[in-house]
Amino acid sequence: MPESSPHRVASRRAGTERGVVVEPFRGWRIAPERMRELAGRYATPWGQLTDLSDGAAQEAAAVLRSWQRSGTVLREPRDALYAYRQSGPHGDQRGVLGAVHLDSRLLPHQDVLPERAEALSRMMATGGLDLGPLLLGYSGTGTTAGHLDALGQRPPTAEVLGPDGQRHQLWRITQPAVHEEIAAELARSPALLADGHHRWIAARQLRRLRHARGSGTGPWDYASALLVDTRRSPLLVAPVHRVLPAADPWTALDSAAGAFRMTRLRGDLGEWLRVLRHTAEHTTAFAVVTGHGTFLLTDPVEPLLAEALASVPAPLHRMQLAVLHAALIDWLWRVPAAPGAIGYESSPGRAVRRVQRDGGIAVLVTPPRQAELRSAFSAGLRLPCKSTAFRPVPHPGLVLRAVDG
Repeated sequence: MPESSPHRVASRRAGTERGVVVEPFRGWRIAPERMRELAGRYATPWGQLTDLSDGAAQEAAAVLRSWQRSGTVLREPRDALYAYRQSGPHGDQRGVLGAVHLDSRLLPHQDVLPERAEALSRMMATGGLDLGPLLLGYSGTGTTAGHLDALGQRPPTAEVLGPDGQRHQLWRITQPAVHEEIAAELARSPALLADGHHRWIAARQLRRLRHARGSGTGPWDYASALLVDTRRSPLLVAPVHRVLPAADPWTALDSAAGAFRMTRLRGDLGEWLRVLRHTAEHTTAFAVVTGHGTFLLTDPVEPLLAEALASVPAPLHRMQLAVLHAALIDWLWRVPAAPGAIGYESSPGRAVRRVQRDGGIAVLVTPPRQAELRSAFSAGLRLPCKSTAFRPVPHPGLVLRAVDG
């Protein structure tokens, strides 16, 4: 648990009004001799989290305990913040990793699936660990960036090259004076919750449970987070594609043909994406993938669009994903708001393979434009669930943070 000196308590109260409260924590790190073996992003006790059942949570907790007993993960000698850097084909990023108080002023920007957040909360409670750091973007003054620059001249505490070619490096920051300087900068302004909405909600649910049981304050009042100064390390936005496993392809295409211009796409996935990106630059466009072919939907008819978007806030009317959900998924296709009705894939290849294997349809999309995001954020609006995939995301397993002490 982070220290709770009077100075830290006062800093926390000030920070929750205006900005972010970040504190050091005493984590668990993968042993150096096991680092290469566990370099993959999913080499963590909780794996890829495709199964969020209570049984999976128990299994993840058992893996964690075995790692602790065997020395696969080692307890850090003291509380620390961490300088983190990654570089490679998926982008470059620098930031500071720490424990962020859950009352900090974070700015979420998209909806969540309640059942997923609840399952993650149970996973955290059973395993006693954060499920990887949140990704937070802030506009800094240069203080933290200066410390990261200085640390980058030294050998890292830990370094690993992932199988995807991305290099991750970590430096331990243990000087209290540096902690205070970093904390003071971050307390001045809010931070965008770029990635980890479900984990953030799950952490808040776990805290409510602990407080309801009379546990008082503790590590459950915090979440692990990587804070990135977007002035120095701009975040990239990638699309998140939709998979509708229960949709009948012919029915979906027939209803869409009456409201959109439909064109059959030729070639392979790369060609579909190229045409989609080019078309989406000047009009609404989606690529609908079925087991019988792929079709480009463009230029929705105005009367339908106006009716479907009647309940959607005006700043979202030109956002492609808002149109997809309002006009197609909700209005024309009547996809129920039920668990499993919509799947989300950051990889277009995986989305296509799911349709080829299991049926249904996939909708390939383009990411929201930065101007659209700024407009939505400034209006305090929430986007549809999984509207954005900010990249690159941090490695989840370099430093593990306990939520049960």
